[in-house]
Amino acid sequence: MRLDHQYIDNWSPLYDFEIILSTIPRPKMPVPSTVLGRFAVAVNYQHRGVGTFLLAAALHQAYANSQTVASAFVVLDIADDASETAPALYRVFGFSPLPSDPRRMLLSMESILISL
Repeated sequence: MRLDHQYIDNWSPLYDFEIILSTIPRPKMPVPSTVLGRFAVAVNYQHRGVGTFLLAAALHQAYANSQTVASAFVVLDIADDASETAPALYRVFGFSPLPSDPRRMLLSMESILISL
């Protein structure tokens, strides 16, 4: 038998397509997250790598815990008395500021896994 459209009823080709998630109605539900509240390094220990070490250790622990508590993101609250360079350090780790609150930054567990 020849595979010709004139001999096949109800023939439809299969093809790939993407669904834009914003077009699908879905309920707004909270996403489980781990919060690093008021993360900062004492002034006399700043610019010595202490913040980098502590943040890396905290992210490693957050990822390990996410396997038990199903956390999808790390939310970092920048302490009010944190240095002006602190947000730059957090961006190096992949954090992005939340549009609604620039002193609160977000990082996915998937990003942590990639960096481990």
